[in-house]
Amino acid sequence: AIAAGNGSVWVAVGGGELVRIDPESGDEAEPPTTVAGGTLAPYVRIDLGAGSVWHLSGNAQIARFDPGTGEAEQIGAEEFLLVFQDGLPTQLSDIAFGFGSLWLTNQAGNSVTEFDPGRDRVVNQVTVGGAPIAIAVRARTLWVANFGDDTVSRIEVPELGSQQPRTVETFPVGDGPVDVAVDKTGVWVANSLDRTVSRIDPESGDVVATVDIGNE
Repeated sequence: AIAAGNGSVWVAVGGGELVRIDPESGDEAEPPTTVAGGTLAPYVRIDLGAGSVWHLSGNAQIARFDPGTGEAEQIGAEEFLLVFQDGLPTQLSDIAFGFGSLWLTNQAGNSVTEFDPGRDRVVNQVTVGGAPIAIAVRARTLWVANFGDDTVSRIEVPELGSQQPRTVETFPVGDGPVDVAVDKTGVWVANSLDRTVSRIDPESGDVVATVDIGNE
């Protein structure tokens, strides 16, 4: 996994370590920092927010690393990591920071979990499409790639204290969406099984362009 911001590039490597790269020189800025331990995980995801690097490993360990102090801490109440939905254990697959919360996709529960790191507890669960595998945040909107039913869900998050309801809409994309990114030009979805990238209009949710990649 890789994330960039605040003048650094962060790379998560095996054994629960974070490496910081200086984008000017391309060199490691300092020795790797261990934030979650011990074994090689099936996947690792990271994101940046509130001055921290947020780290999710494949064994459902969540960690926060403070680059200023060099300190790392495990977060997430034990009961959160053992939540069961419809008889299935939580299967976390991606993490994003936005609006003061951590947002985690739960493939087994077909949901997105909102976790308040300040209070160390789950504050909301949002149902999305089948087997959500990736999430991106922009402009009080969450975009979720749902591998199980070839869709993307858009979650509108109202301002804190607003009386507006939280809304969820789901739109079809290509076959096997595995990742999503958002910028001012649109929402971009990588579809692994049909080897394409979909570009979505963030207002309408329509696929406005499809780019053939030629490989997964």
